[in-house]
Amino acid sequence: MSWPYLTRVKVKLIMKLRKIDIIGVALLLLFSCNRKELDQLKGSLSVEETKTSLLQNSSNGTLITKIDTSASSNSLALHYENGSIVTINKNYFTGIQPNLMQWVTQFSFTDGTIISAFSTGKLNLQDSVVINPYGTAPLCAFAKFDMPVKGRFNIIVQAKPNGGISISHSFSNYSYHQELQILGLYDNYANHVEFQFVNSSGFIRATQIVTLQTVALPNKPIITIKKNLLSQSDVSIYSVSLGGPYGFDQNGEIRWYYTGDFWYSYGKLKNGNLIASSGLNTLLGQFSPALNEISMLGESIRHYIIPNYQHHDVWEMPNGNFLIGTNSTSTPAFNGVPLQDVVVEINRSSGSVVRTWNFNNILDPKRTFIPDAVGSSDWLHMNRVSYNSVDNSIIISSRSQSAVVKIDYETSQIKWILSNPNLWNSQLSQYLLIPVNLNGEEINVDSIDFWPYGQHHPWQLSNGNILLYDDGDYRGFYDNPNVPLKSYSRALEYKLDEVNRTIQLVWSFNNNKSIFTQYTGSVEQFDASNTRMIGFMDGGPNVVGEAPKILEIDSQNNTVFEANVNLGSFYYRAMKMDLYSGIH
Repeated sequence: MSWPYLTRVKVKLIMKLRKIDIIGVALLLLFSCNRKELDQLKGSLSVEETKTSLLQNSSNGTLITKIDTSASSNSLALHYENGSIVTINKNYFTGIQPNLMQWVTQFSFTDGTIISAFSTGKLNLQDSVVINPYGTAPLCAFAKFDMPVKGRFNIIVQAKPNGGISISHSFSNYSYHQELQILGLYDNYANHVEFQFVNSSGFIRATQIVTLQTVALPNKPIITIKKNLLSQSDVSIYSVSLGGPYGFDQNGEIRWYYTGDFWYSYGKLKNGNLIASSGLNTLLGQFSPALNEISMLGESIRHYIIPNYQHHDVWEMPNGNFLIGTNSTSTPAFNGVPLQDVVVEINRSSGSVVRTWNFNNILDPKRTFIPDAVGSSDWLHMNRVSYNSVDNSIIISSRSQSAVVKIDYETSQIKWILSNPNLWNSQLSQYLLIPVNLNGEEINVDSIDFWPYGQHHPWQLSNGNILLYDDGDYRGFYDNPNVPLKSYSRALEYKLDEVNRTIQLVWSFNNNKSIFTQYTGSVEQFDASNTRMIGFMDGGPNVVGEAPKILEIDSQNNTVFEANVNLGSFYYRAMKMDLYSGIH
């Protein structure tokens, strides 16, 4: 059987299939025939195979990026975004007409056939972008439009000159229809925002820079950056909770701002929205009747009415429901009736109460509380609630009791109590954690500043340790209320053995005991950067040192970032977040 015969069989098979790519044809023929045979076959196959190739690549969404007419006098080369190059004969066309706005090129063949193939074009997005689309977030914009071809977008809010921070995001939606959130604009500035249209592999098809002029912000906070050793790749923003609906970058530039109904912020939800308490109809400045879910564009997503008012904290559970600190009375007031003493679970869909945990029935309302609690109403003052999915438990922080308590979600049974052991009744003493050294041996901590006082924001880390902010309010009160230790605030990490109920103090940071915040504060850990952020948030009349202050420190306790925010003001927590987290 001769090679020419085999070649003719293969050619007939190829012509029947009709969908084979011309590159595949060329490779097949290269190994089936000699150069002379290939040149002879080219004339009878190239027209149909060219049509097939154009249609096939377009149906696959592969765009032509370049039409090179310099290949030879009789041919031109089609360059595709996947890197392939197809050489075709010029003589088969009566015209080739690109349409940059429609992202197609029209090929007119000598036999009267017209084929339109997808090709790269231009972006024209300026009129599709709306700044502050909901009237409450002036440093955001929204773009909504359709593209002639499928793809996705990267956007880059370009940095100001001389050390500014660019904020960028790659959207995952691969579609004709695009809805893009543009976050992180500078205020009172002609922002240059770059839009990159890319294919599924990230190949940039086209770019456009759109100028977005923002307005000057009212009531801008006074932010002083005292130290900044962060990389410019750190594009997270810092914010403070309680009447501070804004976020600033590492240079102190405001990059997010909200003007709607907003009081305490509790951070971002998994879907990328913010959750915050309503500032309308609050009682005593701290009890809110409702929670607001707000998009980063400032859109009001949902309003949750909270029975008996909400206070201090919200935790999003794995099932989407909210754990919320609330009160055992419908009209909380410091009138002897307990308050800030209940946790409820709110169904995310219906807004109804699923479960209730009343800590008047779990702990001891008669135990002595620290002196600046507001009477017996404030015996607990629960300032933190969180959920641990590892063992289906709830952790709360009681400021007035200087205690962190873990209970079982299903039974409300106490698992442990992290607190100075003095003045607990016999029923609860069995749950107290026992101080031990590195060898697991019990130690006497009477002369050691071991326990937290008036603490805030405890976290159970992935390794089981507890990280918390120790205000140090009436430090040493449960040991000797007449001889309090020096008042200073710090961050602590404890290692727990939950089976044997032992506890070790494995880390602390007190900033040389230079700051004391009586009422508020926070600490967070960032695994990606191996840093921790401490928020010295209370700038009230009893503060010692500069506050509110945000410190971010590395694993060696070296300060890598320090900022003062509206010195003398009163905030609740400090937060650091990615503007685009949860947004796809």
